[in-house]
Amino acid sequence: MPLVGDVRVSTLPAATAQFLLLVSFCLGGSAMADEWTLPEIAEFYETSVRSIQTLEADFSGYTGRQFPSSLKGLDVDENGEVLFLEAHHAWEASTRRESLYRRQLMISSGVVHFDQLRAAFDGEKYRAYNPDPKSWSQLGGVVKPFEDQISLDHVWLPGFLGYSYAYAPVRGLWDLLESGAIDQSADTPPGIVVIRAEFVNGTSSHRQLRVEIDTQHGFLPRKIENFRADSETVVSRMIIDRFVSKSGLWIPVEMRRTDFYVGKDLPQGMTAKDIRGLNMEQRKAKGVKYVARVLGDEDGFHPARFSVDVETLRVNQPLESEEFALKFPEGVGVFDAFQANPADVRLPKSASPPATDDVDSGGPSFLFMLIVLNVGVLIVFAATLWFRHRRRGGS
Repeated sequence: MPLVGDVRVSTLPAATAQFLLLVSFCLGGSAMADEWTLPEIAEFYETSVRSIQTLEADFSGYTGRQFPSSLKGLDVDENGEVLFLEAHHAWEASTRRESLYRRQLMISSGVVHFDQLRAAFDGEKYRAYNPDPKSWSQLGGVVKPFEDQISLDHVWLPGFLGYSYAYAPVRGLWDLLESGAIDQSADTPPGIVVIRAEFVNGTSSHRQLRVEIDTQHGFLPRKIENFRADSETVVSRMIIDRFVSKSGLWIPVEMRRTDFYVGKDLPQGMTAKDIRGLNMEQRKAKGVKYVARVLGDEDGFHPARFSVDVETLRVNQPLESEEFALKFPEGVGVFDAFQANPADVRLPKSASPPATDDVDSGGPSFLFMLIVLNVGVLIVFAATLWFRHRRRGGS
């Protein structure tokens, strides 16, 4: 498939793909599921995704389980599941521009509060800051994006659709399926095609995939399971429970995600010291079993359930440039990685410099301390982007 800039485009016209999908539906997609070839499935899948040029919606995340009743101040749904995320997200595929407002539940020593983030990517720079007026310090940053970064966070709709699923080089999920194999079984649900494939992130992270493609909903993935190849343990599982049709396209609106870590079960009498220095195959030979355990099971954030507010969902509608032009309000201290002088200090209008008698000339100046503080903020901000980049790439 050819490249246009840094965006892969399908050689199959969208109208042709939509016609074939309509034929599939009319003839009974479930009956024809075994008739599709792997290149056709990957092509139809990519065409469905590429047909989505803009997305905008409100987005919520629920823990999928209840927190202890001793914690107060929690928002719950009718099932008692706890709201841990609410956001507004806008995204434009051709330019990769995004904007995000997010409130995320944080629990520290039994105290419940929401951490806030406002961020935007205008096609060149990421800008982000915490808009909470009660915060002790209003700080933000302007940084360069990773070359293969396409989404501010893997849980937004582009991530569930399969964008930037692998990195070094960046690839969509549809690219990975092209080298896989169809793996149907007697218990495969009607309309579903199961594909198994392998891929490598960078030069070291070897993964295996099991993907269920829904032939009745635009050949989009209904379920994506990512396994570590060395231990054959699941790393992440994403499930789409519901699609809606918007602007003639299928859009996922109810999703679940569970992340796992690899745990070790040692034979009786064996300790961690006994297997120190051994590789995974040598440990297996000694009876060590590797099992997948839910990440964050203690705090209840996994498995996580995500929901799109269908009333606010807009697909392929024009997005104003102002949507992606994040402006730091008065009073925000900004670390700008693009400037020679990294500290762009914006103090409140009411702030005034201290009186001369109050300044200790032997200590560091206020501006110096603020620059040092902002350097620390940039390091934390960059580390967060790197972690999400690696986590999304390992998904």
